[in-house]
Amino acid sequence: MLDVSNRASEAINSLTAAAGHAGQGGLRISSVTQPSPGPDLALTIADRPSMGDEIAVGAFGSRVFLDHTAAHALADRVLDVRDDNDGKVHFTVHDKR
Repeated sequence: MLDVSNRASEAINSLTAAAGHAGQGGLRISSVTQPSPGPDLALTIADRPSMGDEIAVGAFGSRVFLDHTAAHALADRVLDVRDDNDGKVHFTVHDKR
């Protein structure tokens, strides 16, 4: 199952609150059909999980909804964030240490 870092949890909670989905909402990671090898994944803010989604719960009650393909692709990974020079947050994924 995907792990969620504390920094990613804080970012998810901020984004869901800003979208008006605090409490039940979360970040949804889903597969996108592309002509490239391996799954391409899309991130959206959702008010609730879609039917069949797996739910990864992070610190501070953050929630990540994963469709089947995303859950499989990210099973042994960690969702994290990094800041850029403009102060924007970017989600990243890395192997569990």
